Order: sequence, then structure tokens, then C-alpha cells
Amino acid sequence: MTSAAAFAYTYDAVGHFLWPGYVSAGRVDALAADLDQIGWDDSEFARTRRIDELTRKSEVARELATEIFAADWLSLVITYPHRIIESYALDRQPGGWLPFHGGASERLGRSGRPEAEDISVAYLVRSGRMYSHRVKALVYLDPICADEDGPLLYIEGSHKANFAFMQAFSAGPAELDGYQHLVRRITVGAGDALILNEAVVHGTRVKLSPARRRVAIFTFAPSFAGSWSDLGRHSADLSRSGYAMVDTEDSH
Repeated sequence: MTSAAAFAYTYDAVGHFLWPGYVSAGRVDALAADLDQIGWDDSEFARTRRIDELTRKSEVARELATEIFAADWLSLVITYPHRIIESYALDRQPGGWLPFHGGASERLGRSGRPEAEDISVAYLVRSGRMYSHRVKALVYLDPICADEDGPLLYIEGSHKANFAFMQAFSAGPAELDGYQHLVRRITVGAGDALILNEAVVHGTRVKLSPARRRVAIFTFAPSFAGSWSDLGRHSADLSRSGYAMVDTEDSH
């Protein structure tokens, strides 16, 4: 465990906090068994399998998400009363990867033209209190120790950037020119939890090794935030709720 002050300082300064051994080996094995029993589906990301609505399908995942939801440290970084807006698991295969995205990088657009920055992941500090619009708890079920394993990468300081690092999700790799010195790598062990500020620009290396790379992900947000779902940005439905993906510049 760590002190609240150490956690808060690290999360605010770096944009994430790595919690070694957050989940016991027994619970890691139980969750991994649940996922394989549920069965993996293909996803929109090449060479990446996925399970959605994880807390509904796995009792182990639901218990873990409930513990994280009630944790004092989560209230510390979101501040506003919060709720879970999505839960899923990923199993990245050799050749799979995730382009850089997040923060002020993605812009909502219409007819192919940028219209507005996506502030749904905004992060700010006021009067010494942190307000994260989206916090992800990534619980790793397998060690990711080398570049070949497809570790998570992030742009240092990007959660506090005042300009758009890139225009589109798919353009991430092409727009790294001049920023490579800011890219950092995160390696993890099985059972480690990565508390990630979604405002951080992040992605992964291409996975080349045959080793498993499974991670369970729980996303929390202020209670006023909509659930993650496909939603037409200009829908005429007065009761709509969710995150507008289909009209972002590159729909992902």
C-alpha cells in the first residue's frame, strides 16, 4: 500500500499510478479462468480479442470493480461522486497494438472537419483538488516485461497539455515525429494495477511475443458522465445518453 499523499502527487504529476501486486495471484487466476470460460470475441482493433460488460459476466470482476469503486484513492482523483461507465477485458495477439490516443488529442468533427476538442476526458485541479473526467483501472493478468510483449506507452505530461497532440486516433504513429523523447514505457507484472488518467495520450507497442497479454479494464467517471456507447452526436433523441463516437474525426 502507499500513502494518499504519495498516490495523489504521482497521479497528478505523471498522469498514472502503478500499483504492484494490487490483486493477489489467486484472484488473478480466478479472473483469468472466468475470461476463458466466458469466451473471447474479436474487436475493431486488429489482432485483439475482447470481452465487454465484464462486471455482468464475471463475479470475480464485479467484486474487484466494487472494491475499486469504493476505494478512497478513487474518490481522491475524481472528487465528484462517481460511477462505472464500462468494464471490459482485452487479449492482445501477436501483431496487435493500440495507436496513441486520449487527452486533447482527439477532436470531434463533422463532415471531415474538426469541430471541437473532446473534453470528455478532461483533467484539472482546482483549490488543491483533482477532477478527472475518466479514470481507468487496468488490472494485468500477465507480465509485460519487454518491448516484444507490447507494453503500454504514454506521452509524458500530456494530461496537462494545452494543445492537441494529434488530430485523429488513427494518425497517432505518424505524428510522433519530434515527440519521441517524451514517450515512456510501462512494464507490469501479473496482478499489478495501473491507475490511468484517460487524459494521458497513450497507446501500446506492437505485440511480437507469443506470451499472453490479458488485461481487465474498469472505467470510472463522474456520475453525470454518460456511459460509453455509440451515439450520433446530432441525434434528435431528447433522452439520449452516452459518448459520441460515430462523429469523431476517425470513429474508433
